[in-house]
Amino acid sequence: MWHFTIGGITIFLKTKLPILLLLLLIACTGVTRKSRLDRYEERHSLQVQVTQPVDEEKVQVEAHIQVPNSYFIFIKEATHFTARVEFTLTVKKVDSDELVLHRSWKESFQVQYFEDTRDRGKSGRAKFSCNLSPDTYRIAVIIQDLDSKRKWQAEKEVTVEYPELWSNLYMMIRHDSLLVPVDVLAAGKVDTVFLVYSALAEDSPEQVYYRVKNYTAAVDSGKIIVKKNEENSQRLVPIELDASWLGEVTFELELEGETQTVTVEISQKETARFLNNIDLSVKVMSLVFSHEEFQYLKDLPQDKQRDYLIKYWKEQDPTPDTPVNELMEEFFDRVDYANTYFGTLSTGWRSDQGRIYIKFGKPIQIDTSQPDTYGRVYQIWHYPMGRQFIFLDDGFGEYRLVREIN
Repeated sequence: MWHFTIGGITIFLKTKLPILLLLLLIACTGVTRKSRLDRYEERHSLQVQVTQPVDEEKVQVEAHIQVPNSYFIFIKEATHFTARVEFTLTVKKVDSDELVLHRSWKESFQVQYFEDTRDRGKSGRAKFSCNLSPDTYRIAVIIQDLDSKRKWQAEKEVTVEYPELWSNLYMMIRHDSLLVPVDVLAAGKVDTVFLVYSALAEDSPEQVYYRVKNYTAAVDSGKIIVKKNEENSQRLVPIELDASWLGEVTFELELEGETQTVTVEISQKETARFLNNIDLSVKVMSLVFSHEEFQYLKDLPQDKQRDYLIKYWKEQDPTPDTPVNELMEEFFDRVDYANTYFGTLSTGWRSDQGRIYIKFGKPIQIDTSQPDTYGRVYQIWHYPMGRQFIFLDDGFGEYRLVREIN
């Protein structure tokens, strides 16, 4: 068993940690539990819903896009702050790669207070609807801040089928009086979820039978009254969450003999952060694992990757008797920051500055030079003990590491 002392606190470890995690552990030792719980942040996301038929051949599909306010540059106006954003959405058939739809549009997001512009718990949201024939599609969106010119992207694969009794079942939560789709929840963040579907018959039942399973164990069931959306054919089934439901939770609805299910991850806040994007969470482990370990993880099926990472971070938790894994929190804090401020198309963790920030944290001082006679701009990051990293602007807004001084 390994142990070491930082700031008067002795930490015992079951395994030898990679140097990156040791550096992270040093950085996060002094952070209070409350501040870490309050630092749960959302990230940009794309959710796709197949709703209801519009004619005998096509079905309505909705794309819901969410982007945290901190991604954008907000411009001060007379009574508020405004961010100008452009969305570009494409729809392609998976089998043939045929482009079915390409749309671009601009939107403005407004907030009243400056604090709201940097709050990653608050987001700008956009929705796009289109009509598609039954098939399997890849829906992708590029989000661009029109002032900073920075871009982010997300994509989803969706199978569109023609429903007969009711549309696909989705889970949604209320956010700022709106219903928004989710597939990952942080424990304690919401107390009620809504199972949502579109009824295709005028005389759709006013009650449905539901069941809830936490992994394979049944934890709740019964009949519940369906709420009707007066603006459309949507039906809402409210389910109150129990605090004991954690991990994989499956909700099942039965309507006139037909059953549909939807599964959500309900996690401790820091776990929910990387479950939101398991593909990214696997890729960034290349900074931590050896080549052999990373290759093993990469070759696993996605559900096994999720289980492997949950187990790994649980084993590295320096304070396993507390509800927060400080080491994992610090790591994903830095990945989030790198993706927000150093990269293009959400790959900031791969950039030179992103990798240095994830490994060493925030520099104690940053010096940026004036352009030299060739127009080159340098940036120097200073760390304790005289460590410095010198970066050169590549001319496209990204700095490349050119020298390290220990």
